[in-house]
Amino acid sequence: MRKVVLSVLILMLAASILSAAVIEDKDRIKSAVAKSFDYADGSSTVVKIYQRQMDEYPCKPLFKYVDVMNQALRYKKAHFNEDVEIRFAMYTLSLATYFHYNDDDSDYGEMTSEAIPGKTGNILDMAVLLAKHQIKINFAAQTNITKDVEPLLSEPCITDSSRKVGDYLTFTYVRWGGESEQQMHAKFITANRILDDSGAVHSNVVYLASSNIDALYDNFFKSTQERAQTGVLILDNQGIYKAFNTYQSWIPQYFDNQKGFQDEVRAAHKAKTLNYSDQYFHTHFTPVLSVTEDDEFSPDSYSPAGPKESAWDLENNMFAKYMDEMVHSDRGERLFYANVYHYKTAWNDFFGWKMFKSLRGLYFGHKYDNSANCYITVMQNKDLEGLKDKKLKLDKKSPLVTKWVIETSTSPHRFSGDGGFLKGLSIISGNKALYYKADHKYKTHCKDVLFSYIKDGAPKYVVITGSTNLKRDDNANKANASVAILESKDDHALFDAFKGFIDSIVDSRK
Repeated sequence: MRKVVLSVLILMLAASILSAAVIEDKDRIKSAVAKSFDYADGSSTVVKIYQRQMDEYPCKPLFKYVDVMNQALRYKKAHFNEDVEIRFAMYTLSLATYFHYNDDDSDYGEMTSEAIPGKTGNILDMAVLLAKHQIKINFAAQTNITKDVEPLLSEPCITDSSRKVGDYLTFTYVRWGGESEQQMHAKFITANRILDDSGAVHSNVVYLASSNIDALYDNFFKSTQERAQTGVLILDNQGIYKAFNTYQSWIPQYFDNQKGFQDEVRAAHKAKTLNYSDQYFHTHFTPVLSVTEDDEFSPDSYSPAGPKESAWDLENNMFAKYMDEMVHSDRGERLFYANVYHYKTAWNDFFGWKMFKSLRGLYFGHKYDNSANCYITVMQNKDLEGLKDKKLKLDKKSPLVTKWVIETSTSPHRFSGDGGFLKGLSIISGNKALYYKADHKYKTHCKDVLFSYIKDGAPKYVVITGSTNLKRDDNANKANASVAILESKDDHALFDAFKGFIDSIVDSRK
């Protein structure tokens, strides 16, 4: 009987996987690709991907925050007696960017540095407008706009003058500190209900992106903000929505107590009560559980050997989980693409170091090889003859294909061609130390990581996207939120969209 039940479940799962398909996107803010993931119980989750090259206008990933707010407002106007709620987490935000948000505006989706009455509004104007229509909005950011918010809280609601903006709008200034590891770095918005441009109603809406709400100057971003960005919209998935709302609720609760926030998140990871997962999706919230790596071999003299925190949590850290799965995958080509603002590879960053060792091991057919033979002579001396002496040969049966777009890296010597790792890889960076000037054309602020490999005889395609960079403090200390999207051999349109975007960044600028 158990075998029969198991067989039925397997067939149902297979049917649900095969039913995922690209769909038409009727929204005015067009996505690069839209796809429906259909489940055996009859439910569906729609995912839309938004992309912006560094010199492309308007910035769709940025405007999509506003678009979600506008579609929630549209739903509220059509269903006034129903509760509509929005939660927002944002690292940095500026009130110097104005959005053409009016439904009737032919410039809808455009952004400007000019306030045009009746036509444009900044992010605070939008939040107040929603509150005036009695939409509950909880906004948390590590940018202090409290003095701008407070005078507006006493304004009356449009729909009920006895109610005030402050009855619906809550803004929390997160005060964790100015150091990198103290950042509330998440960038996402959730809405319980929206009415999209086609007239379709969606619930359990989550939108997360790499983009902060940065300032425009004379209708252009500053050169330091001119970077590629991506975003992902997830519709009608209650599990993902609940996980993001739970996570966001802890940010204002611990607005001046980062350790309290960290303890809350880690306790939830340990109890397995926060992350959501199914056959298509995994959520990724930081900080993950603390993991100590007792590395017997520490190659650099400035970094003493011994136990160190790595955040290489194979269950809660999606980067670690899928890297480990790729390391232990079946024979065949493996692909690793990274389009990431920051990948830290210093020896004292055990997260980046572990990822580097995994990739290096895959390149040479060794799994997590931690021996001096594999690393110290080659990496310190960058001696190609030394590499040959170790008789390290490329793994031709399971080749590793990689492509990188990296803005910053703290240890560029890791990618030295003399060390052998660069051979066969395409390393692109905007960092001066990686052979490009700081204002080089390959600039990115994305946090997109792609894995492809064969597992249990079938190709697997994984995209991780959100606000999390590839370094230890992003995973072990900060507030960050990402999602992993899993696709199959027959249907990997989202993976292809992310891969194509990375290829286009590189190929169009050679």
